[in-house]
Amino acid sequence: MAPPPPPAPVVQAPRKTPSQIASKAYKNSTNLFLTRRLGEAMQGLLPIIDAEPGALNQCPKALRIKLWSLYLAIMDAAAKMTPSEGKAMWGAQEWPQLVARIRSGEVWEEANRSYGDEGRVDPEVIVTLATLLLSHCPDQSVTQKRIEAFIGAMPNLQDEDPKSMLQRQKITEIYILHVLPRVGEWEYAKEFAQFSPDIDEDQKEAIYNALDALKKDMEEAELHSQELERQRDAELEWERRQAEEEAKKARQSPTRSRSRPTRRDGSVKPRAPSVRAPSVRASSVHRAAGELSPKGKSKRMSMSKDQNSAVTAKKVARKPKEQSSLMNNSTALLGRLQNYIKTPSGPLALLRAFLMIAMVAWMSSNKKVRERVRKLLILCWMKLARTVGMGMKVTYI
Repeated sequence: MAPPPPPAPVVQAPRKTPSQIASKAYKNSTNLFLTRRLGEAMQGLLPIIDAEPGALNQCPKALRIKLWSLYLAIMDAAAKMTPSEGKAMWGAQEWPQLVARIRSGEVWEEANRSYGDEGRVDPEVIVTLATLLLSHCPDQSVTQKRIEAFIGAMPNLQDEDPKSMLQRQKITEIYILHVLPRVGEWEYAKEFAQFSPDIDEDQKEAIYNALDALKKDMEEAELHSQELERQRDAELEWERRQAEEEAKKARQSPTRSRSRPTRRDGSVKPRAPSVRAPSVRASSVHRAAGELSPKGKSKRMSMSKDQNSAVTAKKVARKPKEQSSLMNNSTALLGRLQNYIKTPSGPLALLRAFLMIAMVAWMSSNKKVRERVRKLLILCWMKLARTVGMGMKVTYI
């Protein structure tokens, strides 16, 4: 009997790389997105988007940009839906949560986690994120902080890649012309354009003119809206007065018809003679007489004197304690200041400490000063990075 043939070797299928998995997920989600099956399209992208931090960097740059562009396009479509459409497609609880992630800027943090770092996000994705937040975020200070954080975390401002330089320039233009005017930072927008290394002189002049024109248009639009608001208020006030007058006339017309007397055969009803109540006058006379009598006066004066003396006694009893404690504290404070001033370096140190305390208090209480200092630090960091990059390039040459 012949021996059985040996078993065929098991051939294992090659393991798919992260790029292949991401490419397949992108194709499937694209087909679902084109057929308006947005929920299924997002579910197909979530395993790639929510992977461990930095896993997306194993994919090619073009594939990363396509994945995030599709993901943000789905988010934008969801935010543009009406409440009835969104709840019908995503669910009564999921759709409000999805829109809240966009309006609060949390989707930007998702991109940072997916790429592993703030400065490693592709500039093309940053442009799409900024456009999404400009369209749906009610508070553009969130967009301002996100873009400033990205600019401060960019690894190399002297990248020779023309596409990267073009995208950085586009991010800077979005920040200057769209984000900063939304938060009222007109002067800072011009300063940022002046010190930005990604904008040449001709572009800076065009940006200055665009900012001036944009500011003028916004001021005119605001004045026009205020004028429309005043006209609307005036119309509402006129309608309210007309309604009040009509209601008043409607109330008076039946009253007049009831108060009008009926005359028969020319007879007129005589008026009844008016009779005054003697009791009221008598009581008022007796009361006035009692007040004018000497006994009433003396009684009233004695009661007021007793009350005044009691109040004065309470005030006198309270004043010595307060005055004594205040005098003791003041005397102790003045004594300490005199002893400190008598030292050789006392007056100068005291003046220096007072000026420092006043300056710190003023800076901490003024929100604009704090924002100004933070923005100046960002500009200084950009200038320093540009200088270091140029120095390294010259050294290499």
